[in-house]
Amino acid sequence: MKRMIRTFVITLLIAATTVAQAGIIYSARTNTELYGENAEQQKQNPMMQQVLEPQEMKVFAQDKGARIKFLSDSILYKKGDFMVTEDGNTLYLCDPQAKTYHKLDLEAMKGKVLGAMKTMTKMTYSNAFVNIVDKGDAGTVAGYPVKKYRLLVEYDTNMKILFKKIKTHERREFFIYVTSKLSMDLVPEYNNSQMFTTGVDQVDSQIQSKLKGLGFPMKTEQLSYGKNNELTSKTSFEITSIDEKSLNPALFKLPSGYTEKEIQVEGTDSEGNTEKQKFKMGDLFK
Repeated sequence: MKRMIRTFVITLLIAATTVAQAGIIYSARTNTELYGENAEQQKQNPMMQQVLEPQEMKVFAQDKGARIKFLSDSILYKKGDFMVTEDGNTLYLCDPQAKTYHKLDLEAMKGKVLGAMKTMTKMTYSNAFVNIVDKGDAGTVAGYPVKKYRLLVEYDTNMKILFKKIKTHERREFFIYVTSKLSMDLVPEYNNSQMFTTGVDQVDSQIQSKLKGLGFPMKTEQLSYGKNNELTSKTSFEITSIDEKSLNPALFKLPSGYTEKEIQVEGTDSEGNTEKQKFKMGDLFK
């Protein structure tokens, strides 16, 4: 259950960790679709139904600060809630009606991930393949002319846990719509390196080499595949409007008088029974 929510949170972090030299305001929407033989069964899960609901948001960003106003309901927030960060590391998901917040520390999260990686003393990567193809002009996105690119990333992960060897194949495919009409310096951290990183140095270095100077990403589509190379999901992120404007730094602060609260979600257990779980946002990455 938490794994599905964790994936949903990571999607939000793309917007939440925006770093803009000048103040900007942009609106965006996200959407996830499921495919394959298990898609219909997954859609019966109440939690998954919420994850699959299209999401809309409005993002305010300046320097390292960001504020996301949610314009639709989801599994973790409701319409009218917002997320703020002053430094791009500590995020607060706020409920203005209840005056409560959920906290997520990105630095602590990274530390836990690295710690988990170190416990797997025998982990190697091989057969890295990164390829990008220019698909030509693709009309406009939010009024800006865009070109479409197809990015394919594949690699093998080899692990040895105790005396057991495990090999998995990762395949990620992206369609990227970029414009040359917006400078990458407008939002230095909202760029290809942040959106397409895998955490594997030898793979990420190839990705950066392929994407360097490509343009400002207005829309992305990520396709995920299963063990038999079958399409299992597609997640899209699209900017629908973007403007430059000087912003008040107070916009990115956690409002006074708010108290921390646990998250409560409803789903189904392995036997199909309805259950509720409570946990703090940071627990998703433990």
